[in-house]
Amino acid sequence: MKIKAKKKIYIGLLCFLMLLCCGFALFFTSTNNSMTASAATSYTAKYKTVGTYSTGGAYSSGCPSNFGIYMHSSSTNGSNYSLSNDSVLNWNYVYIKIEVSQLSNHSSFTLKRYGSTYTSKSLSGNSNMTLYSGSLSDGDYELTYVGNYKKNIFTGTTTFTYKYRFSIDKTGPNYTLKSGSTNISSGIYANQAITYSVSDARRNWRIAYKRPGSSSYNFSYTNSYTVSATSSNNGWWYFYGEDWYDNTNSTVSVYLDTVKPTGRVYSNGSTVSNGAYINKPFYYTASDSGSGVSYLQYKYPGASSWYGYGSGSTLSGS
Repeated sequence: MKIKAKKKIYIGLLCFLMLLCCGFALFFTSTNNSMTASAATSYTAKYKTVGTYSTGGAYSSGCPSNFGIYMHSSSTNGSNYSLSNDSVLNWNYVYIKIEVSQLSNHSSFTLKRYGSTYTSKSLSGNSNMTLYSGSLSDGDYELTYVGNYKKNIFTGTTTFTYKYRFSIDKTGPNYTLKSGSTNISSGIYANQAITYSVSDARRNWRIAYKRPGSSSYNFSYTNSYTVSATSSNNGWWYFYGEDWYDNTNSTVSVYLDTVKPTGRVYSNGSTVSNGAYINKPFYYTASDSGSGVSYLQYKYPGASSWYGYGSGSTLSGS
């Protein structure tokens, strides 16, 4: 009997340890899954739309007391606000939901983009539901919801038609980059004034620029920013544009270089001044503090043309 009792205790202990290990495994699995989901989730407030509605006559501003149409991105952050008609959103994912106070049945839901039907469906039931969920491309939208309410068998049915307009804008401003009056690409060297300009289909906000040697950006609340071609501005400049809805475009860069290379002629370790006479072998060296020396050229006495040569070349002649 004692041996059986010990076996029971031993088996019970093993079972407890196995359950404990399973619990830890489930905990870490769920924790890892939730962390992965959080990394891909966009959080916004829960917004109650404030559009217009009709019960058969003219449309009134606001939303009826019988129900509310709400919008949010992938997930809500616990805050609650309202959205007026024609609000602009930069969400990658959109939820449109209805929360019911007093309704007999849902009838239909339609979402239009630039006046054309984007999605439409018939509805049933009278509980809270998701009317739409998914990604929406940039554009102007209008939703229409239709629902019915009949207070009791002695009253008629009231049909609610609710409309709300909104826009999606997830695209940053367009830009132009110029050196002087010439359009240039990102990453090149320029020796004239640099002008960075932005334009947005809806509303610009600001231009961000970073000076040579700076670790942070400054902001110009204009549509165009110009860097003058002075030696004090030489170096790499970085720019990007941002619209009113927090959309940014890609960062571009330009190296402003207005300082010419410096050159020196020397012989026997001593510098030969410009215009001097010499009867010994001489050397020429050039350096540049900005973009570097692009090429070297020489011209023979009496010649009319210049010739290129590489570093370390030896030139012979009388």
